[in-house]
Amino acid sequence: VSEEINHRHERIIMNQQKAVMENVTVTQQVLRQLQGGHFTLFYQPKVNATSLKVIGLEALLRYKNAQGKILPPTFLPVLYEQGLSQVVDTKVVNLAFEQVIKWRNEGLIVPPVAINFDKDFLLDNSAVRDFITRAQELDVSFYIEITEHTYTVEVDALASVVKRLREAGHRISIDDFGAGYSSLTTLLALEADEIKLDRQLVIAHEEEPERGTVLLATSIQLCHSLGFGVVAEGVENEEQLQTVRRCGADVIQGYYLGKPMPAYEVCSLFQKVDADALGLHDYAAGEEQLSA
Repeated sequence: VSEEINHRHERIIMNQQKAVMENVTVTQQVLRQLQGGHFTLFYQPKVNATSLKVIGLEALLRYKNAQGKILPPTFLPVLYEQGLSQVVDTKVVNLAFEQVIKWRNEGLIVPPVAINFDKDFLLDNSAVRDFITRAQELDVSFYIEITEHTYTVEVDALASVVKRLREAGHRISIDDFGAGYSSLTTLLALEADEIKLDRQLVIAHEEEPERGTVLLATSIQLCHSLGFGVVAEGVENEEQLQTVRRCGADVIQGYYLGKPMPAYEVCSLFQKVDADALGLHDYAAGEEQLSA
């Protein structure tokens, strides 16, 4: 037994060393990729489940390299591991403010924009204070998306920050709900406005038609009963669209209704300065439902 324990201990150490070396290699490759280019934001539409009109956008970080190629966000986990999540979030904030102001200056009616914050940004009092002050000065409000790995730590401190953001006029979205160890009691503590269901809940009916549909429908019903609006993410075909609509989702997001796109493309969705054309009246109705 002692000999076998020693062998297993050696294998564990070897595997750990191999994992570290592989991680270093991946990090080096990613950091080399992020040289000579610049970060940019793409925007994915959020649509009203009933009217299918655009009522919001989610800002998603991308990187354009020196050759002009857009890199997918696979670099983000590496940057976060390097302790750069707050730097990344600050960059997203700056880009989002700049773009919203640019759209306004062009005379466009801009639907609410959602941005993602990691815990390091949210738990930095000065960063949050500066964000709130800047938003108030520019008369801009956002949907703040908080991922599950963020809201499952330091809940009390995070709840205080969420309260400050909501009092300042921003809305709170819980992202990727259902992807891991989601806690409904945590959601209640954070006073979120909407829940974004993870794609795995959206497509559950494809593997288990009856039980998957029941799981999706009851999840949406539970969120509604707790006072949350519901966004169904990752909708990629007509069948999924009809399923989430039938199950009662309020807002839908996914490639089937709109892929992430650069600012010059997405602005065509709200080119006319006309609230009816934009579906902003539908959005107002949705806001009432979200706050009900």
